[in-house]
Amino acid sequence: MKRTLLIAFLSILLVGAIIYRPDDAFQASLQGLTIWWNIVFPGLLPFLALLELMLAFGGVHFLGTLLNPLMRRLFRLPG
Repeated sequence: MKRTLLIAFLSILLVGAIIYRPDDAFQASLQGLTIWWNIVFPGLLPFLALLELMLAFGGVHFLGTLLNPLMRRLFRLPG
């Protein structure tokens, strides 16, 4: 109950801050999007593209089949 009230209070406080200073909030959101577009997205793009290629050509299934005995012993996972 206390956690829910705290989250509600912080949410209302955040909305109030955005309403009080909308220009600063807009500039901050633009900076966050710029950082994401220039740093995060280019850093993740090769991994996401490689993952999609591995899924499309069955590489993930092959690795799962190849590593099945190891995973059974280490993590006690079923096949």
